Amino acid sequence: MLVLIISPVYFNHAKLKYIFIYRYKRGGNKLKKTNYLIDVALFFSFLIVFFTGLIKWRLLMDFLGVTYLYFILPMGSIRIWHEWSSIVMSLLVWIHLILHWKWIINTTRKIFKKSNSS
Repeated sequence: MLVLIISPVYFNHAKLKYIFIYRYKRGGNKLKKTNYLIDVALFFSFLIVFFTGLIKWRLLMDFLGVTYLYFILPMGSIRIWHEWSSIVMSLLVWIHLILHWKWIINTTRKIFKKSNSS
């Protein structure tokens, strides 16, 4: 059962790694531009998730005394924005991790190499 879950994840990881790393390996500027665009999109999707999450947090609104917002704001639309932007943010985080996977592995090796030799 676990293989059925892991296989598609690994296949998608390998496909995205090919698309984002090997395809752009020759052109460093393309990779930098791609990183920048993904980071900007990740930032804006985070802002949407954060602020819609604060609005949806009923206890916070009660604590701040702004319960009237529930009657003014379209909570259905806010819920949809919150859910979809969190999906987009999750996908962007995965792409970001795939793009920086080599750096993550190298840095982790350096850290554990230093701690083992000490």
